[in-house]
Amino acid sequence: MVRSGVNTTQPDGRRSRPIISCSLCRRRKIRCNRESPCNNCIRSNNQDCSYDNPKGLTVAVNSPVRHTQRGNSQLAPKPPEDAYKAGEAEKSGVGSADRQYLSPAEGTAGSLNTSKQTEDSGPESQRLKRRIKELEEQLADVTKKSKTSPEPKPVCNIETVSSWLSGTFHVHHDESNRSVARGISHKTRFFGQSHWGVNAVLLIRDLFESLDQHLTSTSTACSSMEKCKILARVIKAHRAPEWPCPATSPLPPKELCDALVDSYLKNTESIFRIIHVPSFRKSYDTAWVPGNTPEVAWLVQLKLVLALGAVCYDDKFSLRTMAVRWVYEGQTWIAEPKFKSRLDLQLLQTNLLLALAQERVGVGGDAMWITIGTILRKAICIGLHRDPSKLPRRSALEAEICRRLWNTIIELTLLSSLAQGMPPLISMDDFDTESPGNFNDDELETEQPVARSTDHFTQVSAVIALRESFPQRLAVVKLLSSLDSSSQYEETLQIDAELRASLQSLRQRLKALRISRQTPMPEEFQLADFMMHRYLLSLHNPWFCAAMKGRPFAFSRNVIVEASLKLWRLAVPVLSPNSADSTAPTNDTSLPRLATLSSGLFPTTAIQSALLIALDLRAQLQDSVSLGPIYLRPDLVSVLHDSVEWCRRCIEAGTTNVKGYMLMSLLTTKIEGLRRGSGHSENTELLVKAVENVAETSLLILKNLEAAQRLDMGPLHNLTQTASILPEEVTKDWSLKIHAFDSRTPESFDWIFNDDMMPGQPFVF
Repeated sequence: MVRSGVNTTQPDGRRSRPIISCSLCRRRKIRCNRESPCNNCIRSNNQDCSYDNPKGLTVAVNSPVRHTQRGNSQLAPKPPEDAYKAGEAEKSGVGSADRQYLSPAEGTAGSLNTSKQTEDSGPESQRLKRRIKELEEQLADVTKKSKTSPEPKPVCNIETVSSWLSGTFHVHHDESNRSVARGISHKTRFFGQSHWGVNAVLLIRDLFESLDQHLTSTSTACSSMEKCKILARVIKAHRAPEWPCPATSPLPPKELCDALVDSYLKNTESIFRIIHVPSFRKSYDTAWVPGNTPEVAWLVQLKLVLALGAVCYDDKFSLRTMAVRWVYEGQTWIAEPKFKSRLDLQLLQTNLLLALAQERVGVGGDAMWITIGTILRKAICIGLHRDPSKLPRRSALEAEICRRLWNTIIELTLLSSLAQGMPPLISMDDFDTESPGNFNDDELETEQPVARSTDHFTQVSAVIALRESFPQRLAVVKLLSSLDSSSQYEETLQIDAELRASLQSLRQRLKALRISRQTPMPEEFQLADFMMHRYLLSLHNPWFCAAMKGRPFAFSRNVIVEASLKLWRLAVPVLSPNSADSTAPTNDTSLPRLATLSSGLFPTTAIQSALLIALDLRAQLQDSVSLGPIYLRPDLVSVLHDSVEWCRRCIEAGTTNVKGYMLMSLLTTKIEGLRRGSGHSENTELLVKAVENVAETSLLILKNLEAAQRLDMGPLHNLTQTASILPEEVTKDWSLKIHAFDSRTPESFDWIFNDDMMPGQPFVF
């Protein structure tokens, strides 16, 4: 044990510090544990671990320093520097006294006994005691918290759902409310909560689970569905031309081209301004002059216009194959190597036309959100995000074309973000381009055109009215695509109030314009109304599942039902003769044709609206406690039967997707069974029969479509391609003996989010 005497005093009055380390540790200036031998001497194999013994200090090395008696009331001399003491305590991480001097009450560390008690009772010693006690208390608090506070366990909010009909997908639930789905992962893709299927799968999965046990690989439904899948691939392969597809195909007769251009101007250009109509018509008339060869860039634009016009040319989309070829020609021209920059307004117009044509015609490609994102960045590179008044001087025509193109790009950016459930990647601070001016197209050809007042109807009146609500609609998309799951219902209600105010203002303006013209509502007014209700429906859609279980969200449930009914009747006229909805439009306008014949936004919204109405009716029947018959709104019930008939008509018109037809048939069968009071087993049998009926009906329609294609194209057309798609036993007699087909595999018909059967429809099913 080390025993220290009094501290020696230097001639200048300073006291020397007591020697408590061995000679080796003092020379190396390292910490010594004051044992014999010390830890450092043991590591360095130093046999002579000795302690210096200056005058007045005795050292006993035959006993370890750490083994002191608890009753020892002597304190070892302490260094007077408090900073040194605190620093050593923090370095060691220990406030007790394995490595520091301790108070006598603790008695856990070795101490150096001084021979003079007056040194230990001084103010410096008392201050050090208090400091040591504070450090020990702090260490005790930290140790206590580390023991009592376990590490938080990660909370898994992902639910995996798997069945034969729906496939396998992973639902990302809200952290605070598991009845709210924030997104869905399917294979390699993620869909945000504004995608129609995110909340739908939570409410319809019970149908699939009940059918899984009754649909086997040998059942008629499985065999027919597999035949439909193969036939769909054959039909699409016949429509697709060879790749690459140069823009060398001849134009149709002029009379047909005139009708297709008019159709495009009516159902596309009226709401998405891309071209300047008088300039386009001048080039169009010149192209028909004998001996004149139009530029390839303009010819590609013309064919894309024809493809978009062909969608609504008739009620069967009879020009679908030609439209697909025109889209392929546009893709080939865009994909050519760019040895020289082609970043100009004409290229931007072509890109927009191609993006719309790919979606509406149903040609495979990237999701609309990806395509429009690329176009948005091209537009920013050109400078369309800055108002022409802030750029070098341009003509009035060019400036107005820039404003119209930018307006179309940001509108499509919002729509694609809403459909895919992805962030819009744009904010109001990213651009200062003004809304398009209220000009007719021919007025822009003058040197100094004067814009008309907003209460005067022009070719851009609907576009301008819709642009005024852009900030509110942008807020809807940003809320739905936000990763912050703490967004409360109150925020939804606040945005709902702002969006409704914009919708009311839009209605008043369009109504005044319609009265001033003294004509029925033009197509662009219906399209604007359709788009506004689409945002209103999407805003409340995430709360639909929660509204089925609690009254706090009943307002959202009512908004969803009414908005769905409005959208359905805009997109689909009354089909059943006994429908009770007398306010639905009965004339064959472009909007119903877009919903029935095209792909993308319009059919997606229509099927989503019918689905939500059906789910609400089913919930009313399941939650009812009445012993008598349950009253259901006739206008909602009529949607059920109309939706089944509408899905069948879509297949007859050339749509190869049978998924929506099956879904609405299952829900209609389920609701009818609940209304009759059927039992669980009886309902299951009816559902299985409904699947079989849908499969057989769809197979017959697809066979007729495939046979008609063979007659149109000739028996030798594309035989090699067809043979590579069809199995040998299918090409013989259509009796499928598919040994590799296993209906119990969850991926067999993962049709909720799989677009394999319907390329070009990234937002549908």
